[in-house]
Parts: sequence; structure tokens; C-alpha cells
Amino acid sequence: MQFHKKDNLNVEHINAGPAIYIVSTPIGNLDDLTYRAHNVLKSVDGILAENPRHSSRLLSHYGIVTPMRQYHDHNEKKITEKIINEVIEKDLVVALISDAGTPLISDPGYTLIQQASLRHIPVFPVPGACALITALSISDLPTNRFVFEGFLPSNEGARKSRLDGLLKEERTVVFYEAPHRILALLDSIADVLGSYRSVVVARELTKLYESIYRGTVSDAKKHLVSHPEVVRGEFVVVLGGTKTSTSDTELEEVLRVLLASVDLKLATELCCKLTGSKRNLVYKLAIGLREKN
Repeated sequence: MQFHKKDNLNVEHINAGPAIYIVSTPIGNLDDLTYRAHNVLKSVDGILAENPRHSSRLLSHYGIVTPMRQYHDHNEKKITEKIINEVIEKDLVVALISDAGTPLISDPGYTLIQQASLRHIPVFPVPGACALITALSISDLPTNRFVFEGFLPSNEGARKSRLDGLLKEERTVVFYEAPHRILALLDSIADVLGSYRSVVVARELTKLYESIYRGTVSDAKKHLVSHPEVVRGEFVVVLGGTKTSTSDTELEEVLRVLLASVDLKLATELCCKLTGSKRNLVYKLAIGLREKN
């Protein structure tokens, strides 16, 4: 679909292009569209949408009839230059939206903004809903410093390799995940970072069937397995950062006390839970202590 310059265009008192607005849209509840976002989407010459069919529901809800054009991961490199040239040649003001939330946050748009910057086209943010920030705001984990990892690779080896790089990360870590991979993600986190790490698993945020689970990684996995009806929709996983590492000497002291009362397997599990240490390390130390005794 071609975009055409509107007569008497007035987007936030900008009467002429070229310009691009990065507009945040609701992540589930249509009422979360901001007043400013509504005005911009209603006024611009055209909207670049990740999936126009999906976004048409939002636009229809607000009576917005601005034409849309598809812009997604699979075509952005191919059509970005054409769009930029069209924006410049026709003095267009266009908006970029994703299916939900803030564009460019695990969504397409980077190439567009990069090229707009190189061609000196003004880019304006229209902030609003973002699943990342929404999940952090309701988590019971530190939010003053955090790391966003987006979607990890679907391949188990590649996924664990990425997680391995977070072994010493003390900041809160946030992931996005699809329903058919959420259990595999929790398994990988447990294997690499520890099953007793604190986690918040948020699903369908702001939607009718929103659910939020807080607990350990292992407990979260058990919860999802025992409630298969909730393994639907998009997930945000907020993971507590690693605690300051406990020295081997301190771990051995904890293990000595535990081994005096319980068997090696339980001592290992309890030590991991108490110290947040990796199971492989604790188990190795426990074996060593048992052999010495």
C-alpha cells in the first residue's frame, strides 16, 4: 500500500515531514493505548505495522483509519531504503508500531531507525506499554539494575551457552519466551544457573487470563507442568541475579554441618538452596569431604 501526504496534516503541531514516530501500543489490554499515541496514529500519513491484520483490531477499536504497510523482521532489510526514500520524497510523517508493546524491544525497527538517523530524518518516541518493564514492576526482585536478554536461542546448546555467560551476573535478568519453549527455558536455567534461583514467571500480562508465579526455578517448572492450561500466551521470565559467590571454604563448612545429619544428596541440595551455589560444584566438594572422612 502506498502512503500519501494528508491535506492539513497536523501531528503534534508538525505540519510537514519527513518524520518517523516510534509508537508504543498495548501489550494486551486495548485501553492501555495512551492519548498521545492515539492522536499520532490518527494523524500520520501512514503506519508501518509488524502485522497489519493483527494491528487492525487496535485501530478499529479507536476508529483510526490511517493506512498500514507491513514491516517485519523478514522484510525490513529489503524495504527499509524504499521506505526512507518515500518518506523524504513525499515529506511523509509515518509511525512504526509492533504487534504489542514498544517497537524495537525484541521487535523489528532497528534498521529503519539506523537509516533514518543517517538520512537526518527526525525520529520521535511515543512511550507506553512494554512487557519488559511491566514484568519488572510487579516482580519482587531488584529493579534498580537489570539485564534484558530477550528471546534465547531455541537450540538447547546455544541457549545454555548464552546462560553460561550469565553465571556471574548479579543483576536481575529478564527473558521473553514463547509458550512451547517455556519449560525448556526453565530446564536450561536450572541446569546452568541453579534450580533454587528466585524467579517470576509472568504470562499474558494485562490480559484477561494474566498469571504471575513467584518462587524458585524448580518450583516454577513444577507449577507449569501441573497446570498445563496456563502454558499459553507470551511469557516474561524475571530471574534473580547471582548472589556474591561463596568461597569453597565456606561451602565446606556448610556441608560439614549438613553431612553430620543428612545423606550426601540431601546435603548437596540444601547447601545449594542456602548458598545459591551451582550443584556440580557443591556435589564435588561434598564427595571430597566424604572421602576425607
